[in-house]
Amino acid sequence: MTPKTLFAVLLLSLSSLTFAGPLQDIFPRVCEPGVYDQPDGDFALYVFCDDAAGTNVAAFVKDYGRYVRPPYREAERFWQDASWGTDVLGFFWVPNRNELLIKTSPIYGTGTLYLLELESQTSKALYESSDEFCVTNINVGVNAVDSFEVSDCSEAGETLVIQ
Repeated sequence: MTPKTLFAVLLLSLSSLTFAGPLQDIFPRVCEPGVYDQPDGDFALYVFCDDAAGTNVAAFVKDYGRYVRPPYREAERFWQDASWGTDVLGFFWVPNRNELLIKTSPIYGTGTLYLLELESQTSKALYESSDEFCVTNINVGVNAVDSFEVSDCSEAGETLVIQ
């Protein structure tokens, strides 16, 4: 193998990292209220364990002195939306990015997997279902979440590529 070929193989292997673990569960039976910090980041997720109303969440800036950019302001550090913040079952911090995956229940929530872009306070629905679903094998590329696997939680699922 030539040095040029070896470099190409290394570059391809580094372009996509796989995080095979599932989302962190926060559904009512296992919900622990409080702050869940973004690893090595300026954001956090506040988890509200609201019993029969499900688990509800809000994203926020942890240290306003370090992160002073709109749309966040001194008195507007929290971001919460009914579509992705209601009846949440799990979440996943996207490594090395200010992004968060949130999975909501189809019962009181929207039954959707969302990608939250925390800096701009924008959300994108990645997958929707009226039935319960499990998310595994989250693949994170250089610039974005590339794909993830969705199943009915009882068997291997299909891999969905994000367009």
